[in-house]
Amino acid sequence: MRDIYERAWNVVIWLGQGWDNFHLVMRYLEQMGQNQSFHIHPAINPSLQLDGRDITAPEIQKGLKMFFGSSWWTRVWTVQEYLLSRRSVFQCGRYLLDRNVARQGVQSYFHHLERCCSALRSDCPNHNDIFKSLIVMENVEYIRLLLQDVSLPYIFSQFRNTRDATDMRDKIFGMLGLARGQYQNIIRPNYLLSTEQNFELATVEIMKNTRPLEILSHIPVAGERNLSLPSYVPDWTVSAKDDYYYTDWLNWVGHLHLYNACKDEVADLEIIEPGVLALKGSVIEEIDLVGSVPGSVSYGAFLEELISLAAICKDANRDPIVVDWAPKTAFWSVICGTMENYLDSDRDNRPFYRRILPLSSFERFDKWISWYPSNSAIGMDAEVLSTHRPFIVVSAGRKFAVTKKGRLAWCPVKSNPGDVIAILAGGSVPFVLRIGDNGRYTVVGDAYIQGIMDGEILTDDLEFIELI
Repeated sequence: MRDIYERAWNVVIWLGQGWDNFHLVMRYLEQMGQNQSFHIHPAINPSLQLDGRDITAPEIQKGLKMFFGSSWWTRVWTVQEYLLSRRSVFQCGRYLLDRNVARQGVQSYFHHLERCCSALRSDCPNHNDIFKSLIVMENVEYIRLLLQDVSLPYIFSQFRNTRDATDMRDKIFGMLGLARGQYQNIIRPNYLLSTEQNFELATVEIMKNTRPLEILSHIPVAGERNLSLPSYVPDWTVSAKDDYYYTDWLNWVGHLHLYNACKDEVADLEIIEPGVLALKGSVIEEIDLVGSVPGSVSYGAFLEELISLAAICKDANRDPIVVDWAPKTAFWSVICGTMENYLDSDRDNRPFYRRILPLSSFERFDKWISWYPSNSAIGMDAEVLSTHRPFIVVSAGRKFAVTKKGRLAWCPVKSNPGDVIAILAGGSVPFVLRIGDNGRYTVVGDAYIQGIMDGEILTDDLEFIELI
């Protein structure tokens, strides 16, 4: 399949005969792609309109839902068709829409939503449905942009929430044609083995042949597993109910390379028996206190809880918060994961993340923290976004925590006091583990821990830690 689609001169993506007024949304997407200066919010000029209809019009909203709701967008095997073809067009009835034009239109929507039309989230009652429709194409285009660099585990995770398969083994087999570099030919489809056996075998082979432990970060930090698997094996059949959360979580796993907790140590593993794996590393900390899950309390209450856990006091007479520089630096470093959001001109002007020095962002910290309790879209300018977005990413599926040694942290939502923090050879970020009665550990998930993200405390005294 890979060879066929890579060599095809053109691929026609047939979405059916269409629906009532289907041509409206085809023309709307075409116009959005051809003139990306149009704003998507109808109150901001110049706004995108087609025959007097804007994005709030029922016909446009229904059309977007129908276009991106076609079964073609939900099948595992069609990802290769889209990404490997050099040129492709969508066809509904007799109407053709060039893929690149549609791509530019969807990209324009997300650009305007993030930078100038964010009020559409609250002003358009059905905006969440629009977002869910368009994110389907954005997810595929993101992989196209990064296909030569992105990891195979990331590709698995990118599509497990949006692509279905009759046979769950195809959740990974259907993506193997996209493997690049060191990930090529690591996994071979074996339909004689069960889904669980294939997922475990794929996890072990990826660890053995590539040596980073990125795959451990793809263990869902929220939700329950569908399959009976060792804790160190991701369940690629699990889908997130919240598309906003899932996108933020993907941004986290897509930027693990920004950290280096293991100081470039490569994974060292031993297979003890089926379902038991030993990885070389060091247990360094224990969780003492944990906070609320983001979204379970109001923004204001959540912020107050973070400040309380970090032992920072809010001055009721002043806004923003007034604290000593040292604790403020530590607090802010953890809040944003020492990251900032920026638009990369070399990659389609899409938003990405990069590391920052804690002392470089106090002004934005004060501005962000002043804006945060009110959560007003009016105050969400580019500076606030550049520091607020990393907070959303690092906190996705995590809760604030404090370790026994007083380190501030973001740990998986399933973390409990008494769980330990380990640095594993090959792991760019730390992991939260839970010890069992047999002295073996289960993997709870990865974490951001203050002061250890760049190998500050890793020693040469590593030993094998058994995981089940």
